[in-house]
Amino acid sequence: MPDTSRQIWCCSCHQDVQAELVTGAAIYPHRRDLAHKPMWRCPACGSYIGCHPGTKNPLGTIPSPELRRARILIHDLIDPVWRERHLSRREVYAAMSQRLGWTYHTGNLRTLEEARQAYRAAREIVRGIRGGARA
Repeated sequence: MPDTSRQIWCCSCHQDVQAELVTGAAIYPHRRDLAHKPMWRCPACGSYIGCHPGTKNPLGTIPSPELRRARILIHDLIDPVWRERHLSRREVYAAMSQRLGWTYHTGNLRTLEEARQAYRAAREIVRGIRGGARA
């Protein structure tokens, strides 16, 4: 039997759900570039998460729409840090984890409060780099 359902935490429903595997065409019908990409969707609320490239493994928990926007904002801060080679990606995540006091991964954020904490940590890292410090 194909892998078409998986238990994943849904941040909108606040529980593990039996998510359904769909393609990007079901989520973004107007985006041909995403049509073939696998995504996991909550059958109750319709929230979704993409997959790691080349796999059917979810990128993390299924975020609510608000949490999805918060995750994007965090990435808008931290991705340029490693892309511009101020720190490696691993160093950025380690610095985030150190500031937060828990192992950080954007896809594992479950609440807006966790996202707020992560955003503040990301801002500190960026400020430190702009001010000449590493992390």
